Amino acid sequence: MAVAPIVKTGTTGLPSPAPSGASDVSVTLGLGPTLWFGAAPSIAEGGRVFVDVRWNALSIEVGGEGILPVTFEQADRTGFKLSTLEAMLAFCGHLQRWAACAFGSLGPSRIEGFGVDDAHSPSMFLARAGLRLTVEQPLSRRLALRLRADGLGTLTPATVFLNDVSVWRTPRLALSLGLDLSARFP
Repeated sequence: MAVAPIVKTGTTGLPSPAPSGASDVSVTLGLGPTLWFGAAPSIAEGGRVFVDVRWNALSIEVGGEGILPVTFEQADRTGFKLSTLEAMLAFCGHLQRWAACAFGSLGPSRIEGFGVDDAHSPSMFLARAGLRLTVEQPLSRRLALRLRADGLGTLTPATVFLNDVSVWRTPRLALSLGLDLSARFP
């Protein structure tokens, strides 16, 4: 006579609920290079560091991002160098390996003029807002690579003048692509 197997799942015969609480929260630290299009007079390189706190399918990220000096030079050998350092805040929703984020950034852009009669090094304050899409590839239980694409709109446009002539204006839209190495802690 065959007997069906019996599986006991608790005293009520129903599966036990998964424990909840602090184990649902994780913290991720990361850093990585960035390639910018439209944030400077030419393609720019930079990098970022960040920390995010994730609870289930939602996360909040804070970080800093900088653009290395980019040179703009005219035929008469006048020009300027531009670099930035911005603080960022993002709110993200996650679905498996994918995430979509709304985020903003604030920070100074430093301009250094050269080859002009009266060289100045003014700073302008930049504010941007946009959307980010990321995909994550786990490398181990804690480490992962994150590929990201950001589309940003400039909220504080500015114009650079050399010898009282407008030579460059911050574009309304910028795109950045980056690859981050991240470490997650439960």
